[in-house]
Order: sequence, then structure tokens, then C-alpha cells
Amino acid sequence: MRGEEMITPAQIKKIHALKNRLGWSDEQYRQYLMTEGDGFAMSCKDLSEAEADRLIKKMELAAVAKGVWKRYAEGAVL
Repeated sequence: MRGEEMITPAQIKKIHALKNRLGWSDEQYRQYLMTEGDGFAMSCKDLSEAEADRLIKKMELAAVAKGVWKRYAEGAVL
């Protein structure tokens, strides 16, 4: 992270939930982090808050396409 805000606990939880829903092994997950985390992330804790947001959006799109996740509008009351 280059002087940016650190990933939040909520983002870490969401990334792990998405990883599990997508059915990724630890190896697949780490490869995804390295590819999508600008080549340096070995753990989601290595991401900035902005990088985590970007990663979450990509993971959500993949999970929605796979039919294992639903996206809700920002601020939606469930």
C-alpha cells in the first residue's frame, strides 16, 4: 500500500465470503490476489481500501454470473 487507507475488516470478511461462494481453493485465491492486486498481494490484508473495493466488485460480478451471489443497491434496506 502506498500511503493509502488500509483494507477494512468488513472488506476482508466480504472477500473471504466471496472466495468461499466462488468455490476457490486457497491456491486459486492467492493467484487471483496476485493477478488482480497489482502483482504484490499475497493476502487481502496487503490491499488498500480502494484496491479491496475494486477486487470486491470484480469478485461480485464473477459470483453473480455463477449464480452464487446477489448484489444489492448501496444503502438498500433488507
